[in-house]
Formats: sequence, structure tokens, C-alpha cells
Amino acid sequence: TNNLIKDITNQKRVLIRPPYGAVDDKVLKRITSPIILWSLDTEDWLSRDTDKVIDEVINNVSDGDIVLMHDYYMESANAAEVIIEKLTEKGYQLVTVSELGYHKLGGLATGVKYGAMKGD
Repeated sequence: TNNLIKDITNQKRVLIRPPYGAVDDKVLKRITSPIILWSLDTEDWLSRDTDKVIDEVINNVSDGDIVLMHDYYMESANAAEVIIEKLTEKGYQLVTVSELGYHKLGGLATGVKYGAMKGD
């Protein structure tokens, strides 16, 4: 997979989010990147309801959270537009996971699982 990503994008994969967040000792031994999970699961795949997804994030998010949403549901895409606007209005800054790790933790380590990154 790493080679395919490099061939297609001309970029080296830096992070990995295992499918379903499934990580066991066998997987940990083979991963050579920081492992990104999440701290707030919108369960958008279950509800498929834009308003429920919006409410889940707005009512439960805190600084340093990683929000799990799935881009293949239109309801999630619609929710994301509203969530981004509302969080920005509340003073949140949306950043990449790498940026979050750098600013909150000073960087991300290989083979370590990350959900929320609250820092100090």
C-alpha cells in the first residue's frame, strides 16, 4: 500500500488510520507510522442524519478532539459544512492531524495510537 500511495501521489504516507480502528499487537509490530484513531465518533454511518451528526459534534467537541465522519454519505458532507462554520464561529481552528500533533504534543511518534490530543 505504501508503494502504491507513493507511486500515485508522489508523496510518502505519513499517518495511518486502520480500517475500523482495528489495531492489535500483530498490526502494531508492522506499522511504521503514527496510528490515528478518533476521540469523537459521530456514528454518521448509523444514523445517516445530518442534524444528529451536527448535534453530536457541536454538543460534545472539545479542543484537541479528532472527529470521525465518513465522506461517502451525503448527510455527513452536509453536516460537515455546518459543523465547520459553527466551530469556526466558536473560535475553533481546524487543522490537519499532523498539525494538531505538532502543536499539542510536539509531534507524533511511530507506532503510537492517537485519539484526542489535548496536550498540556
